[in-house]
Amino acid sequence: DWEPLRCNRRAAEILEIPLDELERMTLWDHVVRAEPHRPRSEDGTPLGADDYPAVVTRRTGVPVEGRVIMRRTLSGAAQWLEMSTRLVAAEDVVVTSIRDITDHKEAEDRTRMLSSIVESSNDAIFSEDLDGRITSWNSGAEHLFGYDADDAIGAPSTLVVPKSHRHELTEIRRRVHEGSSVTNLETMRRRLDGALVDVSLTASVLVESDRVVGVSFIARDVRELVRDHHAHGVVREPSVEQCVPQDDALDRTELVRVRVRLRRELA
Repeated sequence: DWEPLRCNRRAAEILEIPLDELERMTLWDHVVRAEPHRPRSEDGTPLGADDYPAVVTRRTGVPVEGRVIMRRTLSGAAQWLEMSTRLVAAEDVVVTSIRDITDHKEAEDRTRMLSSIVESSNDAIFSEDLDGRITSWNSGAEHLFGYDADDAIGAPSTLVVPKSHRHELTEIRRRVHEGSSVTNLETMRRRLDGALVDVSLTASVLVESDRVVGVSFIARDVRELVRDHHAHGVVREPSVEQCVPQDDALDRTELVRVRVRLRRELA
């Protein structure tokens, strides 16, 4: 008859139903209660009475693990539940466990939204880990620097930094790890083809679970702005780093650059 044998207080809290009332409700009572806002599967499909995990397990004898369902709370807000069921055949009982994963789903949605914003940005947005290796690389970075994400990710972030500016990168890392941010720093970076490009650079620390995991960079192409300044007689003073002589010895970033260019020429 789908009558509950026992429910715990956490289930009552999640479903927003007083415990004594919950223990008297049959599955069909839940189905009726859900109308007109019928629960939905993760893909948005409305859940029919025969689609409830407990019904599926009772009908097939097969456990349901981690089925994600969205229901509406009393306030009308979306609530995401992860449901698992198993059949205790000897007692002809279906055991259902429910976990509220709303915070996790909302965090996933925010992450997807931010990823979409980053990927569609015209600015070069990339990040490095604590070892100085590139961990993300958007389409704007591909366009500005000439490296595909497959080539850039895993390479040292000095890949796009001229040798005359390596000290500048060290200083940026020091500042962001101390809690400061670097905003609109006019500097230069190096493309795959070897050309130098004027950029406005912003850097900030990357934090995950209250732990520093790296540095995020946003590089905006300001070549046209610099050309306009030059056309009007405005000349930027070179930074200390720009005055440092370049070392002609091949380093790891140059090896990456050479490898990528050779592969493209041979393709």
